[in-house]
Amino acid sequence: KKQLQDEMLRRVDAENRLQTLKEELEFQKNIYSEELRETKRRHE
Repeated sequence: KKQLQDEMLRRVDAENRLQTLKEELEFQKNIYSEELRETKRRHE
């Protein structure tokens, strides 16, 4: 039973880390898109 609990905790921890990474990636993509738009606007 303890082993199952540990396994569940590791899994939840991994899923949380994955979610955090996905959110960080999304955030970086948004910043990049914004900077790209800004750059294009300046060169028009």
